[in-house]
Amino acid sequence: MKVTLEIPDRVWWRLVDAAEKQGKSTSELMSQVATGITHPDPIERLHTIGYTDAEIAAQTGLLLRTVAERRRRLGLPPNKRTSKREIRRAA
Repeated sequence: MKVTLEIPDRVWWRLVDAAEKQGKSTSELMSQVATGITHPDPIERLHTIGYTDAEIAAQTGLLLRTVAERRRRLGLPPNKRTSKREIRRAA
């Protein structure tokens, strides 16, 4: 099946980076994330595509402290904010 999506550039580059880190294609990662197969937990799902704790908190409505605690319990390292310069360099 072919699906067409409009994804903001910054989200697209996060997906590309996350897919490369996991050794997957971007479409494979997107389908797994979208269906919740690999990460049913929203914090884990958003972390996988490169969101920072603050961005996850904004997306989910959770407190930043709660997001950080749950991320640590999941054994996930914090994601660093990607600068526009790094995104341009990757393109």
